[in-house]
Amino acid sequence: MRLRHALAVLLGTLLGAWQSVLWNALTYQLVLVLALVLAVLAFAQKTRPHYRTGLALAACALFGFGYVSMVAQQRLEQRFAPLEARGDSVEVVAEVIDLPRRGELAGRDATRLSLRLQASPALGATRQVRVGYYGTEVIRAGELWRMQLKLRAPRGEVNPGGFDFEKLAASQGIDAVGYVQQLGSRQAEGRGILALRERLSEQIGAAIEAPFTRALVQALAVGDTRGLTHANWEFLRQTGLTHLIAISGLHITLLASLGAGLAWAGCWLMPGLTRRVPRRQICLVVGLLCAGAYALLAGFGVPAQRTLLMLASLCLGLVLRRVHTLWQGYALALLVVLLADPLVVLSAGAWLSFVAVGLLILVLSERFPRPGWWRSLVSSQVLMSVGLLPLSLVFFAQASLLAPFANLIAVPLVTLVVVPIVLLGTLLALGAQPGLAASMFQLAAWLWQCLLDLLSMLPQSWNWSAATPSALALVLAAVAIALMFAPAGMPLRRWSPLLLLPLFIPPKPATPHPGEFILTALDVGQGLSVLIQTQHHTLLYDTGPGLPEGANAGESTVVPSLRALGVRELAMIMLSHSDSDHAGGLNAVRRAFPSAELRSSAVEDLASAFKVKNAAPCLAGQHWQWDGVQFDVLHPNPGLPYLRNQSSCVLKISATANSPGRAASVLLTGDIDAVIESRLLRTQADKLNASLLFATHHGSADGSTDQFLAAVAPQSVLFPAGFANRFDFPRQETIQRVSATGAQRLTIGEVGAVHATFDSRSGQWQLQTQRALERRWWRY
Repeated sequence: MRLRHALAVLLGTLLGAWQSVLWNALTYQLVLVLALVLAVLAFAQKTRPHYRTGLALAACALFGFGYVSMVAQQRLEQRFAPLEARGDSVEVVAEVIDLPRRGELAGRDATRLSLRLQASPALGATRQVRVGYYGTEVIRAGELWRMQLKLRAPRGEVNPGGFDFEKLAASQGIDAVGYVQQLGSRQAEGRGILALRERLSEQIGAAIEAPFTRALVQALAVGDTRGLTHANWEFLRQTGLTHLIAISGLHITLLASLGAGLAWAGCWLMPGLTRRVPRRQICLVVGLLCAGAYALLAGFGVPAQRTLLMLASLCLGLVLRRVHTLWQGYALALLVVLLADPLVVLSAGAWLSFVAVGLLILVLSERFPRPGWWRSLVSSQVLMSVGLLPLSLVFFAQASLLAPFANLIAVPLVTLVVVPIVLLGTLLALGAQPGLAASMFQLAAWLWQCLLDLLSMLPQSWNWSAATPSALALVLAAVAIALMFAPAGMPLRRWSPLLLLPLFIPPKPATPHPGEFILTALDVGQGLSVLIQTQHHTLLYDTGPGLPEGANAGESTVVPSLRALGVRELAMIMLSHSDSDHAGGLNAVRRAFPSAELRSSAVEDLASAFKVKNAAPCLAGQHWQWDGVQFDVLHPNPGLPYLRNQSSCVLKISATANSPGRAASVLLTGDIDAVIESRLLRTQADKLNASLLFATHHGSADGSTDQFLAAVAPQSVLFPAGFANRFDFPRQETIQRVSATGAQRLTIGEVGAVHATFDSRSGQWQLQTQRALERRWWRY
């Protein structure tokens, strides 16, 4: 197996995995037949030698394209149909196939479960689902339960530069999501590796008091990251150490090396073992078995599976004497992984793993001789960090500039000291030596704490965030990295870092003409966040909801989306009120845009809940102009007490560049209801007319009355409601009232982010949805 053939398969797999829509199965079967024909021609004796390479590469690429497309079609057929947004109720027998995660879901204490549903007449084939359980019964790993589930197809928010849950579900084979309606009886106790992992994790938890270091030791021992909080993950990202707490190729390869080393020592002590079987094969098999045992104990997740496949294919090639170089082993491992699951190309872990291994082979080759171990270590960390920079920006929209320095200390300590101690503690725990095991776990936790204390002294502000790079910037970065790792003497090699500069150039923001504006309603689930862009100013109305475990939509959705849209500064953040679904992302947005002016109807609440001391009130009568665009606050009136939803800031935005009768205007209403609507009708009816309306209170039944809709007379109405939300917003009666006006209506949670521009010639809003702009086969 040559590297170019494996790369050709990878290229075809990429093209197939990123299709907008899938064709029929017959088309892909014909592609596979064509690949077979080309492969036969490539190895035919009458084929000219200079044609063989091209035919073989074309056959490999076509095979990758057809194979991944067939797998993708199978995943879609397995997935629950989206015919009912609210989901289907079904009684199942389900096995818990991962460690239950206890935390918060939808604002309530819950247990998140990964289940494998047994085949039944209602389901057909076996399915894998993720659900939330809101009861008090303790559910343990590996158990078998009878339960009633409410299930629907996987669905996530879709925004520019945002996280794509539906892609994750497709790559991991998640067929449905939902919640437990009724928990029945336990059919079987937890057994096997999964139950053992949970018991070991609990034993580690009992031995270590500090939550952070306890979670780190649990992650290294059994792949249990449930104890890591949102703040913990943020610290690890800022220091570039997230790869160290994953059961990665580094840890599994370390254990395989230790196993092979012990086997070599055993063969040396007992020469009789090598009389029938060569020592090399014994060492390879023992090392692979040790790696497999650790991968199983760590949960056998996707990274562990990938690493074990790479090691197995490399060992097999060495045993059969088919692998003579590291690159041949690398190519064989890549091909095996793609054959096992071609949709791994959709995951960040696969790319980071294979690119990191490839760069490591280059760094450790004679191409980069460095006198002295210290200079070699420093140069390898710098080159690896630069080489992985484009991938970090593509998948995470950020890069840790602190990572090379932090890894100089952390990689040797964790890999060579902490991991062996943790593994020794795990073996002692399995060997019924709880006292000694606890001592080993405590020692590992103390070493982790020393490392964390040292890293906390480094500047944490070196975490650089940016928008996802453009395709051109990624191509130039790939050329730059290829030149950096090219042999000495390659022309332009010393100037290659200049080609990385486009990665740091933010996208050009939209620039409306004077008197015009562009609106983007972000898809933040059951919440609200709207961006208004004039020629030189930007306003953000609300910041999205808070999320489970300390996360928030501001950090996960709003800030990445604003960077993807090219927003460099916010002139103002207006919070309609302080409820979590509107203000949950405030602190994250303020950290990213600290110079933004803040206005809200809940100044006192913001001071107590968010520690914000410089917020100004939004009051009826306030008005200003930016670049010829008029902004008017219509509610709340001065002197009124804060009444949460009823005190929402109502903001009207009007363009002035359009001809009379064709004006673009937007009415943002927050969470007011019929009471405030009637008040506005009495006091400011002449100012309510707007061509685009955000339905009040997410489309609830107690708002958007007939009288209010008649006064606004909108051409288009947006419902800021999450897909299949538990409040059943927008309500059917509200939808019927809006439909009666003849206005175009969209629910943001169903169509993704909405980009609205006003066409002054037609006098109509042009609404583009993110799902239509970014069509992919895994979305519906």
